[in-house]
Amino acid sequence: MHAAEDVLQETFIRAFRSIDRFECPGVHGDERFIRWLCGIAKNALADLLRKMPREVGTPAVDGAASGPSKTQALRREERFERFQEA
Repeated sequence: MHAAEDVLQETFIRAFRSIDRFECPGVHGDERFIRWLCGIAKNALADLLRKMPREVGTPAVDGAASGPSKTQALRREERFERFQEA
């Protein structure tokens, strides 16, 4: 799976496109930029997870997509934690 690379690339693209709007009030120094960049990465990851196909065998309510199962939510949370550690 190339999800981590996809999120990283999308993060840098978004950061490059919005660098003129860079601000993180109340935070100073290098931490300011890192927090801003992490916020972009968090949003890029959330967008990627929304676009990922649902797992086979997950029931839908009335033919419409229901929210993720507890297992899926846990897996997503674990992936996000691994991403943050990276």
